[in-house]
Amino acid sequence: MNQKRNVVYYLILSIAGAALLISLAWLSTPLTGDVQFLDKLLVGVVFISSCLFGISLAVRPNWTRRLIQRRSRGLVTEGIHTSTRKNKGHHPDCKGFRGHVIEKRDRTLCAGCSGLASGSVISILLMVMFIILPYRLSPTAGFVLVTIGLVLVAANYVETAILTRQPRVHQASNVILVIGFFLVVIGMFHLTGNAVYGIFGVVMSFLWLDTRIQISSWRNAEICRSCSEICKAY
Repeated sequence: MNQKRNVVYYLILSIAGAALLISLAWLSTPLTGDVQFLDKLLVGVVFISSCLFGISLAVRPNWTRRLIQRRSRGLVTEGIHTSTRKNKGHHPDCKGFRGHVIEKRDRTLCAGCSGLASGSVISILLMVMFIILPYRLSPTAGFVLVTIGLVLVAANYVETAILTRQPRVHQASNVILVIGFFLVVIGMFHLTGNAVYGIFGVVMSFLWLDTRIQISSWRNAEICRSCSEICKAY
């Protein structure tokens, strides 16, 4: 299965997941009373734990894969591309990937990963406020939040696919991606007051994040494929 076909499959799954989410939001029984604090806490803990896991992957990409490989008779090297170029900010040090990295004094940061990490930190702070503050949104507001969240996710997909040469734009795009996840989760929760719906939003966020990774991998391969240099990193 080539990467382009893989991206198409993931996009189909993501669209189907978004459609299911909207259907559940539309058909769910609106919340009429106050939300339960324990339900808020459960949704918040699951979401915050997911963000912390995402931050660990942004700081050290593929650490889970390396851990699994070490436990199964050493590292698997078959099928992995080798390149003579050094990596800077998780990407090959070449002009084709200048839009992927941010130069910061003596450090080079991956624009995408730093954006995901920053968005996770912001979303964790927002979730803490969501847990602590005693307020309740109307069902209409909850539906609006879900819609805005999905729009932010879609906007990130478009930006990742076309990848402008502006690394700050790429970074900001990944910040709003995680904030989009947050809006979907609290929107689903406030529509019903049921923690299950909020946690379902977290589960769907993992699918959407994985789709974003697939789009990025395909885009990276396209950059290498269109380059005349022989040092293929993807």
